[in-house]
Amino acid sequence: MMMSPRQKILILDDDRFFTHLIKRLLMSSNHDVEECNEPARLDPARLAGFDLILLDVMMPVMDGIQMLDVIRQYAPTTSVALATAVDQNTIDSIVTLAATLGVRLIGVLSKPFKATALASVVESNAGYCLAFGTQSVSDATLRQALLEQRIKILLQPQVCLSTGRWLGCEATAVLHSGDCTSMLAMSSLSDASNPAAALDFTLKLAGFAMAQMLHLQALSGTRLGLTLTIPAAIAALPDFTRALAARLAAENFPAILLVLDLQDRHLVADVSQLHTNIMWLSQQGTRLSLTCFGSPMMSSGQRRPLSDELRLHRSVVTNILHSQQDRDSASMILNLGLRLCMPTIADGINDSSTCQWLVANGCNIGQGNYILPPVPAADLLNWHRARVADAAARSQKAIA
Repeated sequence: MMMSPRQKILILDDDRFFTHLIKRLLMSSNHDVEECNEPARLDPARLAGFDLILLDVMMPVMDGIQMLDVIRQYAPTTSVALATAVDQNTIDSIVTLAATLGVRLIGVLSKPFKATALASVVESNAGYCLAFGTQSVSDATLRQALLEQRIKILLQPQVCLSTGRWLGCEATAVLHSGDCTSMLAMSSLSDASNPAAALDFTLKLAGFAMAQMLHLQALSGTRLGLTLTIPAAIAALPDFTRALAARLAAENFPAILLVLDLQDRHLVADVSQLHTNIMWLSQQGTRLSLTCFGSPMMSSGQRRPLSDELRLHRSVVTNILHSQQDRDSASMILNLGLRLCMPTIADGINDSSTCQWLVANGCNIGQGNYILPPVPAADLLNWHRARVADAAARSQKAIA
């Protein structure tokens, strides 16, 4: 049986009898529910505190269409479901508008609707709520979500391009929410507007990836690194090092096998704290991967990035064979890596020709669909065993 997380839900409708009835239904399923019959009087800053908004369309003073724009501004990660009696053409227009605005519209309930239809819409938001929700997610709840496949942790191998040696994996989270499946970097699931919750969720999810990697190492007999993508805003939090140390200790995962790829560095407000945390990571033996080149991540003399490896972003790698600009960008980064005696990892290798170009230009570590797409740990182990068997067969053939 699926275990749904508790959601905080707001009902916006001018019909008091309707909102009271729906509130009772949702509260009977253990959700936190508020009702509002006058949206114009609602403080828009409060909207971000809800996991789901049930929104009527036809309301006086401020209607549902106007509210969509308010939601876009104040609660861009909050899910919305329409609960309305308007005609289908109007619904279609609103769905199009929501997509244009970037509002997360997860369903439409046509009045009058059954309680089962309401439950289905709320349930469809459950997986998304685990990541972006307002409620703290316990290890047990997250473990159950992984068992129920609301969230999957996938691993993509990183290999030496010249020898084929398996060096490590990058962890990726896949979020299932109703019909919506999103391929998201680890911790990008978390809402950066709530950094403390984002840190907590990120490291809990990372803990499960660490456990999977340790299991893979034991079964494969291979020492493997684990790369996690972490928003720099999270890595710059004062509690980041303490929380990461606790998670590493809880999973018994060696810090020297962890690689952090810090993203969105230009959004970091406290660069000094980020530098302090990076220095702590270095002392623990954790490596830092640098994908973009911004001044906040450079040392005071611009002599060397605060990084242990460079990364070629997949947007560059996938176009190397077709874009001179991307070839020039890749060459510049590869040359920088050589000058700094730092490895460069290419992400997004999708064919043999791209792989050959990278090797010829000094890049020896890579990942991408050409090697293996992100897969569950069990499939990754099968991939490794098949490669070992193939290598053994080729060796026997060469001897013969």
